[in-house]
Amino acid sequence: MASTRSNGPVGRWLVALVLLAWGAAIVLAPSQAQSPCLETEDGRCVAAPALADDGPRLGARPEGRPTSIAAGPAVLVRRRDAVSPSHFGALLQAGGSAGAQGLGLHGWWRVSPAPGETIEALTARLRAMPEVAYAEEDTHVQASYLPNDPRLADQWALPVVEADMAWDDTMGHDDVWIAVVDTGVDDTHPDAPSDLWWGWDFANDDGDPWDDNGHGIHVAGIAAAATDNAQGVAGLCPDCDLLAVKVLADDGRGWNSDVADGIAFAAYWGHYYDKRTIINLSLGGGYSVAVADAVAYAQSLGALVVAAAGNDGPQEPQYPAALDGVLAVAATDEDDTPAWFSQYGDIAAPGVYILSTVPDGYQYYSGTSMASPMVAGAAGLVWSLDPSLTATGVSDRLLANVDVPTGWNSAYGAGRLNAARALAPEPSPTPTDTATPTPPATDTATPEPTPTFTATPEATPISTATPEPTPTSTATPEAMPTSTATPAPSATPTAVAGPGPTIAPPTIPAPTATTIVALPGAPTPEPYVLTLPLLMLER
Repeated sequence: MASTRSNGPVGRWLVALVLLAWGAAIVLAPSQAQSPCLETEDGRCVAAPALADDGPRLGARPEGRPTSIAAGPAVLVRRRDAVSPSHFGALLQAGGSAGAQGLGLHGWWRVSPAPGETIEALTARLRAMPEVAYAEEDTHVQASYLPNDPRLADQWALPVVEADMAWDDTMGHDDVWIAVVDTGVDDTHPDAPSDLWWGWDFANDDGDPWDDNGHGIHVAGIAAAATDNAQGVAGLCPDCDLLAVKVLADDGRGWNSDVADGIAFAAYWGHYYDKRTIINLSLGGGYSVAVADAVAYAQSLGALVVAAAGNDGPQEPQYPAALDGVLAVAATDEDDTPAWFSQYGDIAAPGVYILSTVPDGYQYYSGTSMASPMVAGAAGLVWSLDPSLTATGVSDRLLANVDVPTGWNSAYGAGRLNAARALAPEPSPTPTDTATPTPPATDTATPEPTPTFTATPEATPISTATPEPTPTSTATPEAMPTSTATPAPSATPTAVAGPGPTIAPPTIPAPTATTIVALPGAPTPEPYVLTLPLLMLER
């Protein structure tokens, strides 16, 4: 009894401490239960994707959005890996770049010129910093439209790729998501993807990637519009999740920094949520080290990157479609021939008069932008049916099971997409044990052959020099409408990094021997600057 009385106060204190801890947990729980955020190089946070059913994060949408990009010209800079982000940011501040912003892509920053400083002077100043591994001008991206009469044929492309037969096997799975890195998605459309995830708007620096342009929702509808809902059109992978990532403003203009951040954002969160990730890029143009780095990062996390080959006629695909491991998609017409505007690719898909969703209903567009999400949707079906495949395995499955039209030009890829065949590839023939009858023995003597000696001359090795490919300028076909890009102010780009386990993206060299990119543990040569041409969003 004495022992019980002496321990009573101790027990009461323990109970009080437990209750206090429980109360504190209740107070702290709301903030901790919120979605995790991605920390950028400069310590800012970008919220995680959320299902669109939860509504826009901004509440009521504004009546209008900026029609031009608010941020001015800038330089993309990659710090050396030996330099910490905080130290690099302090160095930029001390050097007069007070408005420098860190991207979510590992090591990259966007640096604006100081008042009165030109881009040329800024790049020279950054090149002189020993902490800088690489720099390039942050150039524009821009949409290019090819709309057509909405009263033409319906979705002629779906039976061509045998979508109906593919749907007998699967209509997709929510473990697969297709990230549409574009102008956003209209979540109010009656045919918007059923499983729509709200990502981030890098063009306006907010959490509402709503499509105020029309290109992104058209692309999203081709890949994953709601199906079997007695409305409008059908997407190729309607039961796949779709992630909306906006990198272009409502006028269709944006920056390479936004594109790189959008790719990294989609890849990181796909990995975080254990999704099999397909990233669709219906845009293209010149080479960018930052965008190439983002693509390599996505691939390192297991994502499949699909990109439009370009709309500038028969020539090599534009970037990022031309990057290693990216599935470049050319466009075909209703005659199963390459479209007149299409550039070369790895695979082709219908891209002429493609009906899909737009903000005010439905519309027909043409372009490799329309062909690319068709391949992305088919990839979603393949990955849903066979989750054991890697991204390369999905790509190989699509390439090995195409239709090859008569007279097909292989420069446009292995052939035209066939979704049903990719889901049920023909098995390799199995050898049979058919016995070969043995002829009866005869008593006819067979003369012994007389050996002959034929001298085989030794082959002389021949050294064949392979010329280095010469970069070609993008020519616009005479019959194709062109748009003249006028530099405009742009929205301040935001960035993403990551919560949870740190995942550092690899760095890759540019396609020339003079590229300088810091590699972990390797000496880094002197930095240089690459200025890039305008990127065009293919539509």
